[in-house]
Amino acid sequence: MKIKAVLWDIYGTLLIPKIGDLQQSLDKKEQYILSFKKFLKLLNDDFNIKVNISPEEGAEYLLNLIHIEHNVKKLKNITYPEVDIIKIWQLWFFYFTNKLFARRTIKKFSICFESINNPTTIAKNAVKVLTWIKKQKLKQGIISNAQFYTKIFLNKYINFNKIFDQELVFFSYQLGYAKPESKIYMKAIENLAKQNINPEESIYIGNDLQNDIYTPQKLKFNTILVDYNNTIKTNLENNSQQFKIIDNLNKIIEIINK
Repeated sequence: MKIKAVLWDIYGTLLIPKIGDLQQSLDKKEQYILSFKKFLKLLNDDFNIKVNISPEEGAEYLLNLIHIEHNVKKLKNITYPEVDIIKIWQLWFFYFTNKLFARRTIKKFSICFESINNPTTIAKNAVKVLTWIKKQKLKQGIISNAQFYTKIFLNKYINFNKIFDQELVFFSYQLGYAKPESKIYMKAIENLAKQNINPEESIYIGNDLQNDIYTPQKLKFNTILVDYNNTIKTNLENNSQQFKIIDNLNKIIEIINK
């Protein structure tokens, strides 16, 4: 069947992060402590904002805020909750400075911290493949566990708004829930249907079996698992007919051309 749409995960697929997306990073407290040591110094030196706490206090309170928000959403029957990191940082700064900073300022602080804590680089051949798909006049979108800054980081390498069809871009922080929640994929199916495209005519590409393969497969998407380091252990004999595994994004061009 001819492919008409390609949908992407971001972290670990298009952007290679130091510690993963927000959900994946929450158990890396030591990394957060190290990052807060640099971040608190940056606030003092570059923004003249003195927050007289230890890096341990800063990291613990930020992570606690995220966990509390997750638990509140779980009480509302959201199985895979997501936070809006801007709201988390607003609470963090108010608690430690007793000041309400403007949203644009909080976004600036959040980008600074994320750049320290979880820097990203673009995956090899990502720009080439994204551009090629666009030139084929295929629909192209995103379904990703992501925050507002994710688009900013990806935009360093590509023109996000030109490469991706905005009606097919779904970020978890905007929805309040994350992959592998099926609702996030259902939203994509609804918008694809408006363009007379069904899941069988679409490919979803990601690097995580649980988040990026099993759920979209159940919804009839074609799926591609990206395994750059050949480290994902899976039974190829059982799964080879269900999804393709690649270690180089160039192979997506070959798959689409078949």
